[in-house]
Amino acid sequence: MIKYVEMKIYTKTGDKGTTSLLGGSRVAKNHPQIETYGENDLLISQMGYLISLLENKDNNEIFKDEAADLYNIQSELFCIGSSLASENDTDIFKFLKNTVSCTQFLEKKIDQYSAELPPLKNFILPGGDLAAAHCHIVRCQARNTERKIIDLENESYKDALIYINRLSDYFFVLARYINFKRNREDIAWTFN
Repeated sequence: MIKYVEMKIYTKTGDKGTTSLLGGSRVAKNHPQIETYGENDLLISQMGYLISLLENKDNNEIFKDEAADLYNIQSELFCIGSSLASENDTDIFKFLKNTVSCTQFLEKKIDQYSAELPPLKNFILPGGDLAAAHCHIVRCQARNTERKIIDLENESYKDALIYINRLSDYFFVLARYINFKRNREDIAWTFN
């Protein structure tokens, strides 16, 4: 049986601009690891908004499976965030134990959606359905998170980096898939 501990919302321990990594070390709130898991947290939060768009009354039945997938992706991103807050490789690897299989899941979904979509013949502009447009915002945030992980220069995050890279691809294809299901055409970029 899981025992839950009530969490206090404010602790006042960060009032001087520091916070704790998992392991207890205090670091500045702008420490590279904190910046990185902050970007990851923003990614998770933006996904929450995307899920709410997919679960609205107009989309609920159409994108029920996709919303369920996004909850699972959020959960994996929480694991990645925990690894990014960790001080030692043992904890990093503990939180990333499922990341390789989660990457394979993303690849499977990308292939599944792509098989239904018309071939991509040119660059496209973000837009179309509101949920599809928001997918592009989430995709860009995944790239921001990816860059921050790269900045850490820590080989222990290799699997997390691959996952986040694949995640941005997933959101690109998901945006196209949502537009396709909502009978919205991709918006082709034209160079004048």
